[in-house]
Amino acid sequence: MKIVHEHVKSLPVSKASQEDQNTLNGLGIRALSAKSREFDHVSETVKMLSAFMNLPARRPVKFDGELIDYFGFMRYFQSTVTRHDNDRAYLLDYLISVSEQGPAEAIRWCTVLEPQGGYDEALLILESLFGKPHVIVRKCIDELCDGSVLKLRVVLNPDSVLVR
Repeated sequence: MKIVHEHVKSLPVSKASQEDQNTLNGLGIRALSAKSREFDHVSETVKMLSAFMNLPARRPVKFDGELIDYFGFMRYFQSTVTRHDNDRAYLLDYLISVSEQGPAEAIRWCTVLEPQGGYDEALLILESLFGKPHVIVRKCIDELCDGSVLKLRVVLNPDSVLVR
């Protein structure tokens, strides 16, 4: 470590760099040169990128036709996919790829239409089949009456259910 410190001290320092560092030294504050500040920005960016690279890959949310999941799926799709890409052919292809079973079969034929029309038609089909709020509410009520939501809650966290 001492060798590195001595080597750094022996390096020639430009006059401008010395002036930048000495500007406010009387007050105990060190002014950094423009190059040093630029390096700090690059260093911060590298730290952020490495933090993001260590995050697990984000998996796309799939829609299998479950009525209760429709609005959440569409909100996810619009906030993550359509926000970043306006190519209707790509959006239609991606929408088909994240749809499974019934929804995928219902919109697969939309690829024969023009990209704009095909994508718009696919959204209309999905909404007409799965996006009816009164049907979704009825299904939620049925599940509540059935007890399946309560059963799921007991399985996930048995301590959260109070028996009176």
